[in-house]
Amino acid sequence: MAHSVYEGQVVLPAAATVMLSWHFLKRDNPIWAGVFLALATMKPQVSILYIAWLLLTQNYRVLMVGVAVAGIMLI
Repeated sequence: MAHSVYEGQVVLPAAATVMLSWHFLKRDNPIWAGVFLALATMKPQVSILYIAWLLLTQNYRVLMVGVAVAGIMLI
């Protein structure tokens, strides 16, 4: 993974953050799930299906935390 990040590829870290977000969602910790969701948005192609799934299952708390952290990251 270090070599692919060195080359500028962030697919593996983005996929890892999606998996970590899902892991914390299953452990009923929406705050950390939202934080890792925000980190996963560094590669939107990887996280878009996960975001759509969160919308369909109405996990709005995770989405709101993710939006807030992503907004802070944009600043």
